Amino acid sequence: MLLVETYTTQECIEFIISGDLDACTEADAQARWSATLASEPPAVLLNLQEVTFMDGRGARFLLRCGRSMAAVHRPLAIVTHGNWRVERPLEILRWKDLLPLHASRDAAIHALLALSAPSHS
Repeated sequence: MLLVETYTTQECIEFIISGDLDACTEADAQARWSATLASEPPAVLLNLQEVTFMDGRGARFLLRCGRSMAAVHRPLAIVTHGNWRVERPLEILRWKDLLPLHASRDAAIHALLALSAPSHS
């Protein structure tokens, strides 16, 4: 079972996934992700603290999330809170370094704010 919740703040949209992120739920997660991106958020905090299972399809979904945010030049931060159900598949696939993973929500928000801050040249 998959549950996706979104919360909007001035800085970002928090996209929270709970439950299984796998072949059976990937299409639903992707549809919700696409709807979230359609709102053109300034940044997205993808919260995976409550994921209870993730397979290779779930990992590919995360890569697509990263690529879709990069394509529109908007920051993404992913909170795992040390969730081995998320981090272990990414380690096995050697994809962990390809994604902006953070151990806590506070660290992810800090990273988003730093990436969203206007640069002064």
